[in-house]
Amino acid sequence: MSHRRFDDNFICALTWCFQPACMLHQNHFQYTNEELKQIALGKQTWRHELAVDSQVDVLLDVDKSSGWLKGTVKAVDGDRLSVEFLDSDPEHDKIVGRWSTHIAEADSKTKKDSEWRHATFLGKTDVVCDVYDGNEWLEATVFETVDKQVQYGRVIPMCFVAFRVYREKGRKLRQDERGVYEGYG
Repeated sequence: MSHRRFDDNFICALTWCFQPACMLHQNHFQYTNEELKQIALGKQTWRHELAVDSQVDVLLDVDKSSGWLKGTVKAVDGDRLSVEFLDSDPEHDKIVGRWSTHIAEADSKTKKDSEWRHATFLGKTDVVCDVYDGNEWLEATVFETVDKQVQYGRVIPMCFVAFRVYREKGRKLRQDERGVYEGYG
C-alpha cells in the first residue's frame, strides 16, 4: 500500500483497545460514578479533601488568553467548588468541578509565576517587560505599582505600564519628563 493513512502505532493502539481482554470490555464500557471517584481518589486524594478556605490553582480563560491563578474555595456544594481569586477582579471568580482538569493542587501551577511577579514588580518602577496589548506582545515600561481597591473591598496589586522603553538610541525617539524613549503612549 503506497498511500497509508494510518501509521503502525495507530493500528496497534486501535487493535489493543478492541481486544476482548481489555479493561473496557471486561466492564462493558461502563463504570459507576462511585467507581470513577474511587479510581480518581487513588492518585488525587487532595481533591477529596477540598473544603471551604482550601487553596487551589485554577485554569482561567480570559479575553483570548488563559493562565493559572491561585484561588480560595469559598463554598462547596457536592462536587461544585465556588472559587475566589483574591489577586484578581471578582468577575473572574468561578465555579469549578472537584474532578475538573482545570484545577490543580495549590502552588503546583502558580508558585514560580507568583514569586517572579512579586520579585520583579512589587514596589518597583522603570522595569522593562513584555506586555500583551490584545493583539501582540510589545516591550513596555512599568511606571507605577499600586494596590487598587475593586468591588467587595478586594485589593489587587497592579502595574501601570506605558508601551515605551527609555533608550538613548533607537527608531523614532521621543522625549518626556523621564527621558528619551522609543514607543508610544
